[in-house]
Amino acid sequence: MKIHVEQSTNFDDIEIIIKCSAIDNNIEKIISLLNTPLLDINGKKSGEIYKLNICNILYFETVGNKTFAYYKDDVFEIDLKIYELSNRLHNTSFLRISKSMILNMDYLESIKVISHNRMQATLSNNEKVIINRRYIKNIRDRLNI
Repeated sequence: MKIHVEQSTNFDDIEIIIKCSAIDNNIEKIISLLNTPLLDINGKKSGEIYKLNICNILYFETVGNKTFAYYKDDVFEIDLKIYELSNRLHNTSFLRISKSMILNMDYLESIKVISHNRMQATLSNNEKVIINRRYIKNIRDRLNI
């Protein structure tokens, strides 16, 4: 892969051109990353507020009336509701997998069927999460299976 950057004060906006022989999973991932909005999500932990990088978030989960962002080895409370996150993260690597969870598909290692109406996803940190029946089609569509 070659990357060429051309800088000039004559340009009003950023233009990205991808030249390839075929659009494969890698190209789709690059396009997804380029389309990922630069979101400012603030997280709270131990009375302090942190600016969270959404690319490092494995998943979001609502427990009770609180929403949490899960990093590989840390958890932050956030002020957004799960439906607000779902709307903001549309067309990104994040995908709704249950009523209370949004998964960052970049951290998905494997999935397996555990019953007729549920699947289990294993993440890159070996954590396992459940994909509910209602959202299995979303996963299958995203993974082209």
